[in-house]
Amino acid sequence: MFVGCVSAFSALAQNWLSIGVKGGVPLTDPFADRTYSYVTGTIRQPFGPPIVEAQTTRVFGGSRSFILGPTLEVELPFGLAVEADALYRPMDLKVQQTTSLGNFVLPGSTTLLTRIDAWEFPILAKYRLPLPLMKPYVEAGPSFRATSASLAQHMSGVGFSAGIGVESHIGPLRIAPEVRYTHWGSDGSYTVPYHASSYPNQVEFLAGLATAPAAFGTASPAGSGWLRRLSFGVKAGLPLTTAFLSDEFGKVSYPSIRCGDFGPNPSDCADASATVQTYRASRNYLVGPLVELRLPLNFSVEADALYHPLSLATAPDARLIELPSIKTFGSWEFPVVGKYKFRTPFASPYLEAGPTFRTASSPLKHYLSSAGVVAGLGVEATISRLRIAPEVRFVHWGHDAPDAGSLFYSSRRNQAQFLVGLLY
Repeated sequence: MFVGCVSAFSALAQNWLSIGVKGGVPLTDPFADRTYSYVTGTIRQPFGPPIVEAQTTRVFGGSRSFILGPTLEVELPFGLAVEADALYRPMDLKVQQTTSLGNFVLPGSTTLLTRIDAWEFPILAKYRLPLPLMKPYVEAGPSFRATSASLAQHMSGVGFSAGIGVESHIGPLRIAPEVRYTHWGSDGSYTVPYHASSYPNQVEFLAGLATAPAAFGTASPAGSGWLRRLSFGVKAGLPLTTAFLSDEFGKVSYPSIRCGDFGPNPSDCADASATVQTYRASRNYLVGPLVELRLPLNFSVEADALYHPLSLATAPDARLIELPSIKTFGSWEFPVVGKYKFRTPFASPYLEAGPTFRTASSPLKHYLSSAGVVAGLGVEATISRLRIAPEVRFVHWGHDAPDAGSLFYSSRRNQAQFLVGLLY
């Protein structure tokens, strides 16, 4: 179906727009292997010094998984081009915990596997060598990232990517395998006993499958009045990342351990079996009206009013003795984006960027950041007079109020969203 669609699309194409899909595998582990040890309590004895109870936690990466997402490229003169990707990369993180009493390590350990969803948004300038059959190329530019899961809440969201590849054409398609290197910034500081430590240097093998460069028209929208240039509709979708850093709580509880009066010995201590409970807030949804004003030269301005309920897992006390509760707060987001559409006979890919604003219900409204920036890419198709526009957006919010962390929550500054707009 994909080959048939792109073949029909390319039959009408000319020479400077390409859309497709890019996928591959990471060649490096995302996380470093770190071990953390900390004291969790003491056991007093009738005779002798107290016994120190300590926990050792090893945090390390799991399988390398895959990378997949849409790609859009605009060709420029002199062999230059600009490429924008929205790549989904799931990352597995393992947490292995053991408990010791004094010098005696209790038998057994607990291993938790956490799936961290990451969306990467590289924007790359490319240069192709002018060779006849296969075209080697180099690329470089900034990358942005949004991640989920509390253990990776302070992974860097900004980096720099560079790569080399070679491109060849097979009928209406072009195939471009490449090796891409990304250097991410340093992780932020953590206040929890253990956390993920990411490797800043990442290498990926990717292969792009895209249409041959396509033409886009320059005709202005029908009519010249402002009302003819207005479109109204609705937009809805799902957040691909959670709204808060403190969205997940885990508890490991051991049954009471009876030890001898003169220190722990293997024959004196009962076996310890762990009970693991994890509570995660849902990602909810986004929905609301939109209005778009079409401008000359394929530009437009879109304003949305998206209702986005925010769920937060809150613990009754810091020791997590009782079960955490999930609370949901109302929130409205108001992005105002400038859009540029690459008009083609079949569909219209587009890029968008602009400011976004947010308001939330009490008690969050005084602490959450109320302003940020948003950027995205999508494609618009027309069925009769109805326009359908799926897209992926990257949102970067400003800092929360300084005292928000004292309330046991902080919002996730880098977020990703999948949205579908219906316009008339």
